[in-house]
Amino acid sequence: MAEHRPLGLLAVWLHVAPEHEDEFNAWYNTEHIQQITGIPGFINGRRYMALEGVPKYLALYELHDETITAGREFQHVMANPTPWSARMRGFYQDHRIRNTYRLIFTIGQAPATDAPYVYIVRMDIPAAMEQNFNDWYNQEHLPGLAAVPGCFRARRFLAVDSQPKYMAVYEIEHPGVITSAAWAKARDTAWTEKIRPHMQRRERRVYQLIRPAK
Repeated sequence: MAEHRPLGLLAVWLHVAPEHEDEFNAWYNTEHIQQITGIPGFINGRRYMALEGVPKYLALYELHDETITAGREFQHVMANPTPWSARMRGFYQDHRIRNTYRLIFTIGQAPATDAPYVYIVRMDIPAAMEQNFNDWYNQEHLPGLAAVPGCFRARRFLAVDSQPKYMAVYEIEHPGVITSAAWAKARDTAWTEKIRPHMQRRERRVYQLIRPAK
């Protein structure tokens, strides 16, 4: 059977108190991620840890498409947590962000093994600027950054029903990629300077892979 190209993404940010981290990670790695990736339409799942800031933990699940999380199977799992999952919900409570995304642009090649780091940028843009913003991102910004040594692949996503509306995911070799002179040169262009003042709710963070694709 042909392999599905993932056209959707589920991103889940979670944060728990330090005294609960050991059990939280045991639950995620031994029960939860297997349960979620077993749902039809889920292709794989990876876990990451923020190098700084909160929420500390991130899971990225590649989906056949963005409709999967609205489906009966996923909603059933969410509505009927296992005893261990119910206990974990008490640990993170409101410290969770769960967004579904649709892939809108990609450039570069996925590495043979999972990239050890991802750099994630989320932002909004006024509706009047969206066409220019997307032209800049797809024609100049993403191709330029994806060509920087140490960046394997760059993808853009559109949030299905959440904010910020846009998210870019860069798979990188090490955190120094985004502080390199080559990255700065590709980023700081005349077109970028015209777009940057219009960016809203911009969030940027580097995450380290802690559990490869399952």
